[in-house]
Amino acid sequence: MRKSTIVVLVILMVGMLAMTLLYNYYMQQFVEESRHAKLLTEEFRADVEPGTVLRLARVRGGADYVVADPAQPGLVLFGRPTQAAWNADPTGGLFARRLVLRMFELYVGERPASWAEFRLTRPDGTLLPPFGYRRGEGRTIEPIAPRTPPAPSPATPPATPPATPPAPSPATPPATPQPR
Repeated sequence: MRKSTIVVLVILMVGMLAMTLLYNYYMQQFVEESRHAKLLTEEFRADVEPGTVLRLARVRGGADYVVADPAQPGLVLFGRPTQAAWNADPTGGLFARRLVLRMFELYVGERPASWAEFRLTRPDGTLLPPFGYRRGEGRTIEPIAPRTPPAPSPATPPATPPATPPAPSPATPPATPQPR
């Protein structure tokens, strides 16, 4: 075999090995979130609408979340509580506080989460505005103040319309041209 063929085969094998390792790392992350979401769904089955599951994602803070600092890892939970849970607390806070305590128990050690955001859906399909909690001292949680949207920029004054000649008033008859 030629040297160039051997070099190409070695590059392909190293590339395949790297892709396999990266895929394995990615799947470990995905499987972990899936396992925790399944566990939370089973534990809180009485509070989750039948036929639905809790979805969980581990994210870094950012503009789309209640925590903007990208150095802080957190969790985003999508869920659909039952009508009974909404009747007990129309804000969804009671359901979320019970869940966040359990989520913080699951996310310790090498993959901690310092905050959690909740995106809950009411039984009629309307989405509650996102809200969240952060880890406090010991086993406490603290609510995260909702991020206020940026203030709208002041409206620019309308451009002045071009000057138009005044319309003739009905009191003065229109001028008629004189024959020459």
